[in-house]
Amino acid sequence: MLPEIKSVEEFRQVTGGGKTVVIDFWAAWCMPCKAISPVFDAFAARFPELGFYKVNVSEAREVSQEAGIRGLPTFQTYRYGIKLREVAGANQPKLEEMVKEASDRKT
Repeated sequence: MLPEIKSVEEFRQVTGGGKTVVIDFWAAWCMPCKAISPVFDAFAARFPELGFYKVNVSEAREVSQEAGIRGLPTFQTYRYGIKLREVAGANQPKLEEMVKEASDRKT
């Protein structure tokens, strides 16, 4: 199970460092979120140089507001507190492209 971000403070800490992180914003009621979740988990195993986290938007509304989430699922990459890229929707090819790009940046 990947770590979950539960507060704005934790979100800022995780995204503010020099390691590139990938965050999955999801909800338990979201069927596309459930469908792509195993893919996201597999990327975490495939790209250990990146940090992978999840945010349950139903339980961490402030975090999703801080990140500007407008739809689910949404995936974002961060480094040094700067959002690098975002993919909205359960689009596996675009998500993989984003993760590979983040991996090329290294930690």
